[in-house]
Amino acid sequence: ENNHYIPHLDRYMDDNQKKIFYKFCEFVGADSILIELEQLSSNFVKHKHSDLIDMIICYEKDKELDIPILELSHMEVPK
Repeated sequence: ENNHYIPHLDRYMDDNQKKIFYKFCEFVGADSILIELEQLSSNFVKHKHSDLIDMIICYEKDKELDIPILELSHMEVPK
């Protein structure tokens, strides 16, 4: 609820992708990991983010990185 990315979800994700995002948040639960949201995986490098990030969640993976990437564009919503 206090995540500063929440207002941006409507801009980058449709309803199905938002469901996937929230399912991921449920899966992570109480564990603390650092996630960066990007429209394209290459934007992570372009924006010069810290190497301390544990995972990138992006709409489209257009570049392989040394950080795990969750691409949303081809995912189906779990039922």
